[in-house]
Amino acid sequence: MRTLVSVILPLTKPGLVAVGLYAFILAWNDYQYALIMTSSSSTRTVQIGIAQVLESMGAQNWGGILAAGVLAVVPVVVLFALAQRYLIQGLSAGAVRN
Repeated sequence: MRTLVSVILPLTKPGLVAVGLYAFILAWNDYQYALIMTSSSSTRTVQIGIAQVLESMGAQNWGGILAAGVLAVVPVVVLFALAQRYLIQGLSAGAVRN
């Protein structure tokens, strides 16, 4: 367990952060599978909720569409800003040869 915590985990942290961030972005932006596989409104993604609200308005409200899009993107941008160092380390770890 000590080897795992002191050796393996620090070496794999950039790769795990890169994979985790990529998986989060794919899950956050998912529209088609979330539309097909969810039935209750409490389990749907943000994009499905935005589409439902805009459909209920009837007319195209471009200001509302853009505001909702910005609010949907903010968590991804904040998470990327916090994990950028690990993401770059994880993506470039295999490209450098010692």
